[in-house]
Amino acid sequence: MKKLLLILAAFISIGASDGYTFKKAEFTHTEVAIKVIVHRDQAALEEEAIKLDAPTSLDDRINAFSIIKGKTCEIHMLNPKYRYKPELIGHEFLHCVYGRWHD
Repeated sequence: MKKLLLILAAFISIGASDGYTFKKAEFTHTEVAIKVIVHRDQAALEEEAIKLDAPTSLDDRINAFSIIKGKTCEIHMLNPKYRYKPELIGHEFLHCVYGRWHD
């Protein structure tokens, strides 16, 4: 776990490719259960985001989102065969650890 956090911290310090800046942690979970849900295409991902009332903006196409329930976190993402953006999993993982940290 420590190695993964160090790798993510190094990635973020290089400059985030997603355009976000880490602002302030809502909380800090040092242990969290993560469930990854892979969606077949953009429409399925957006449909699930609406269904779950996910904190996303559909003004732009969403690439991934996370739902935090206590110390359990669901990361929803597109199938990498559809759109491969591995940095998104790191972004969503940080939401699982730190909550809402950007606007």
